[in-house]
Amino acid sequence: STSTYTSPYNPSSSHTTPYSFTEYVTPSYTTSSSTTSFTAPSIYNPTSSHTTPDPFTQHVTPSYTPSSSSTDTTSSYKATPLTTTSYTATPITPSLSSTKINASTIRFKIDYFTRHGETVVVLGNHFQLGDWHKPQPLAWKGSGLWSVDVTFNFVPDRLEYKYGVIDEQKKLVWEGGKNRVLFTREASKYGPMECYDTWKASSSPEEGYLYTSLFTDTLFGRPTQTCPLVVYRAGFCIIRFQIRVSLVTPDQDVFVVGSSSELGSWRIDQAKPLYYNKPDFVCELLMPISSFPFEFKFLIKNSDGTMAKWEDGVNRTLKFGTLTTVVYSSIFRRQDYNWRGAGIVIPIFSIRTHKGMGVGEFSDLKTVVDLGVKLGTKIIQILPVNDTSCFNTWRDSYPYSALSVFALHPLYLHIPAITTNIQIQKQAARTLRWI
Repeated sequence: STSTYTSPYNPSSSHTTPYSFTEYVTPSYTTSSSTTSFTAPSIYNPTSSHTTPDPFTQHVTPSYTPSSSSTDTTSSYKATPLTTTSYTATPITPSLSSTKINASTIRFKIDYFTRHGETVVVLGNHFQLGDWHKPQPLAWKGSGLWSVDVTFNFVPDRLEYKYGVIDEQKKLVWEGGKNRVLFTREASKYGPMECYDTWKASSSPEEGYLYTSLFTDTLFGRPTQTCPLVVYRAGFCIIRFQIRVSLVTPDQDVFVVGSSSELGSWRIDQAKPLYYNKPDFVCELLMPISSFPFEFKFLIKNSDGTMAKWEDGVNRTLKFGTLTTVVYSSIFRRQDYNWRGAGIVIPIFSIRTHKGMGVGEFSDLKTVVDLGVKLGTKIIQILPVNDTSCFNTWRDSYPYSALSVFALHPLYLHIPAITTNIQIQKQAARTLRWI
């Protein structure tokens, strides 16, 4: 039978907790010794309330010594329970605009350790990825690796996709973070591509507080860089490293080094730089087929070239098949997520300047910023400054009883900065003399 979908659904880039679909039709599984096939349900109800299953938090080995003889092993995962979540989905219209090119195969690979009865799936904004409706199951390859080859006759310039897990209760649990984006560019016309990804846990700091604007734009803000692109040549493979690294100061940079000569032969001074393309660090390299398989690892160096930090865990490994382009997407492995920064805590009404009216003004914050720079502090924390003019009584002095989350309190306005009326400016000047 056939099914009609009336409200296609995109998992969206703004969700930080996984959510599931409650199905009206129970999907059936047929399991063999090598692969698992999945029959998609005919109707999803993305508005139901549910309990989110346990995500997995990766724990890696903290010590590292680069060695050409080391091998890549899998990491252990520890379940972390979450609380009950209720979510209402917002239907969108799927993007079906595509550029007609020759048929191209994209291999989706991801490392994820499932429980008994679970299956890893991928969905995307293309009809061959289910148009966010029908999960495309991945085949279990052993040692935590899942993979599926999808052949596209029409490939969009911008392909969005995301991984999920079908659990024993037949619920779809999304990975954390925003939708993954693949720019097929000119690469797809050269031959098969591979997307080698790492599962994004919702509890990961890289998908949480470390990628709020406080950290990405202020504390660790840096300008966006242009990554030089390479041109495919016969006998070579284009490798695009796409790594998410947190807590990298503006005077530090991210590099990749490995066992092949193209990656510096484990020499730190020959490591290849990655370029900041918010929110990830990326680079493209043209690797000869003869260099596969090779080991590699990411590191952070200071501006003077000295070593700042190796990533934790064993060496990473890339093995070559029949591919012409490999997009390797992962997270910089670390356990030291602790960050400390000194700051100043002060309410606006406690700031006194010679230009103010005696109750503190927004413009007075500039002097506090200057003070913070001299002291070397990183943060300024103030009490709420929203308008509290609700009752026109003393009760309005309570800063947490806001009339609006958008309107700022007029009490903190600097009168000379908002008017050219001479009479008002003179009255403000007389008030200053009284103070």
